[in-house]
Amino acid sequence: MFCANCGKENEDGVVFCSNCGKSPTRTNVVNQQNQGNGYPLINLSSRLFYPMFEFSLWVILIIGTVVGGVAGYFINSLIGSGGGTGAFLGVIIGFFISFIGVIHYAGKTSIMLKANEKKVHEKK
Repeated sequence: MFCANCGKENEDGVVFCSNCGKSPTRTNVVNQQNQGNGYPLINLSSRLFYPMFEFSLWVILIIGTVVGGVAGYFINSLIGSGGGTGAFLGVIIGFFISFIGVIHYAGKTSIMLKANEKKVHEKK
């Protein structure tokens, strides 16, 4: 049997290597901080969470503003007084409604992340 540490040949069944003094069969020690190493999807999703979360907040804000402008234009044109001022007012209202939605969504996510972090630290 060859030692896994230094490569010297030893008799079969020995507990310690005659050259380096270590166990000839190497055992892998699992690091508790790297528990997700066998799960590449978990590692990828944890690295992508914050950029994707920020991206989704911006998308909500932009879509809310655009939808507000379009809705304001059509509502104002149905009333019959031209669409320009209605579109501007719709953009303003859509922006504020989507901004409140972003704050609500981000706040709930922040609370859940803090609760999860607290739960993980209590287990240690």
